[in-house]
Amino acid sequence: MRRPRRSPGQMVHSVSATDLDWERVRERADAAGLSMSRYLVGRARSVELPRDAKGGVAPPPRLVWSADEQREMRDRIARIERRAMAGSADEDRPALQGLHEMLWFLMFAAVLDLIRAGRTRQMTAMLVERLGEEKGTAVAENFLKVARENGLLD
Repeated sequence: MRRPRRSPGQMVHSVSATDLDWERVRERADAAGLSMSRYLVGRARSVELPRDAKGGVAPPPRLVWSADEQREMRDRIARIERRAMAGSADEDRPALQGLHEMLWFLMFAAVLDLIRAGRTRQMTAMLVERLGEEKGTAVAENFLKVARENGLLD
């Protein structure tokens, strides 16, 4: 059987996704009564792009620090550590507490994204790999509990 010809101006493109993500897209396309192609194109076209002050497309938010920012943070942490070892840690407590809170927030945001994406097993496996079976499982369960208690899950 021959494939039907595409309309003028249509092109074939490929999309890469994990099996789980691909299945979730397929389920949503089926539920919407659309082909996967029509569903993906429609979803992409419905997203409003952030605009800058001049009305142009704003650059995406930066998700990582530049090499210079990373180097500066490592240097600051090394200075705090040296002072802590020298016994002047009291003045660094607010900085360490702030760093701890920022890191916890970033980790919780990443874990929450995994939970919302239905990837709780993967999140648990990553924590178990880093923290060991008992502690990793307990931390994963605590994240789920906190997310549920605070109404953060859809």
